Amino acid sequence: MTKEHEFFIYLLEYYAAYKDMPTSKVLTELEELDLVDYICNGMYWRYSTEAIENAFEDIDQLIAERKPENAHHNYREYAIRVLDSLSEEQLIEFVRIFGDESTVARMESEIQSNASDAE
Repeated sequence: MTKEHEFFIYLLEYYAAYKDMPTSKVLTELEELDLVDYICNGMYWRYSTEAIENAFEDIDQLIAERKPENAHHNYREYAIRVLDSLSEEQLIEFVRIFGDESTVARMESEIQSNASDAE
C-alpha cells in the first residue's frame, strides 16, 4: 500500500468521524462524485502537510460543488459571468445566433431606448 493510500484511509476515517457518518457512506459519496483519486493522489501533499481541518473544509467544498443539485447553479453562474464579459456588440451577435426574432427585436429596442435616454 502506498503512503498516499494509507493517508487517504486515515483522512477518510477522520473525515467520517468529523461528519458523524459511517466511513462506507463517505467513501460511496466520494466515489459517486469521482473525488477518490483526486483526494487520494492529487491532494496528498497538501492534505498531509496542513491541519486536517483544512482538508475537511476543502472536501466539504468539493462535495458541494460536485453534487448534482448544485450543478445547475454552477453552470448558471458561469453563463452569467461569460455573458457579462461580452461587449454590447458581442451580446447582440450572441442573441442573433441563439435567440428568436422577438428576443432580438426586444433587445435592439431596449438598446436604442437606453441610447436615447443617455443623450
